[in-house]
Amino acid sequence: MPLPRTPYAPFFSHSARVNALRPVFGRSAHHPSEPSGASPISAAAVAAWAESVLEVPRTATDNIILSTALKLHATLPTRSGPIYNTPPPGEGAPFQPGHHLVLFPPLAAESQLNPDGTEPAFTPPLPWSRRMWAGGEMTWLPHNELRIGDAVSCESVVDMVEEKGFKEDRPKLFVWQRHTISNGNGVALIDRRAHVFQPPAVEGEVARVKDKPNPELPDPDFSISFTPTELTLFRFSALTFNAHKIHYDATYARSEGHSGPLVHGPLTALLLLEAANFQLPPSGRIDHFRYRAVRPLAVEREITLLGSWRPGARGELTLWAQDWKGRVSMWGEAKVSGLH
Repeated sequence: MPLPRTPYAPFFSHSARVNALRPVFGRSAHHPSEPSGASPISAAAVAAWAESVLEVPRTATDNIILSTALKLHATLPTRSGPIYNTPPPGEGAPFQPGHHLVLFPPLAAESQLNPDGTEPAFTPPLPWSRRMWAGGEMTWLPHNELRIGDAVSCESVVDMVEEKGFKEDRPKLFVWQRHTISNGNGVALIDRRAHVFQPPAVEGEVARVKDKPNPELPDPDFSISFTPTELTLFRFSALTFNAHKIHYDATYARSEGHSGPLVHGPLTALLLLEAANFQLPPSGRIDHFRYRAVRPLAVEREITLLGSWRPGARGELTLWAQDWKGRVSMWGEAKVSGLH
């Protein structure tokens, strides 16, 4: 079953995208799904916010230093165990697909963070107070591999804001960002990612998400399992400078309807790329990956990473992660080259 494509609409101008939002949000000023006392869902506030952020570039610089690569190696179960054990990387070694997710950490001061610990950049106005990683796509440009030791830069923009679920009384805002990452040889990677923002949870909402049926997926050709611990989540939060309380504060996670801290969406995506990468020959290369998060994963619960080569489509993999009950959390497709 193909992964549904998110409309990209790269030909939209700044003003056209903002104008397209206005009729979408032109509903009543107070949506019936809001809990009592919640901030009203304001069409004008969202449109004004979208106009202020769409296509406004932000730039950042970083260095792929060996100590960061070694910390990530020590964190990933696909590098330092229990799934695989590989030698630690050295200076000049390739920075593997997905490892860039630890670069360009958000650097807002603690006093500027949102109440849930998230950074304010790319965040819509209240009542959109719940944030989750929703999915994305990554494209690696040929002949320009990121390597440990590279000085890198990133230009980031919000390139689309989507609304969904209003007709079902479950409003959501999807904020799409485009991150263009370059090294001394030019652009190496384009990473588009989406966060979904929701108003405060209503009773039973999280349970309904957990009970959604799985997408139709093929029989796996490989699978690997491990259990993420609180230490795993702590280390990944530290590496990415991610202060979102849902990954380390059990009380806060329960306030959003979860049993405890949740595994980071980017960590799950990275692990799916890791699972794919270990199936490739030395000449193999991941060129493109697109994915969708459909259900949260809980700490201290087994996760299984699975993959299936698509019949008749050489170099295409379907990938997914599922929880201890066999429920799909994230799934996607990867295109690879260099298979012989």
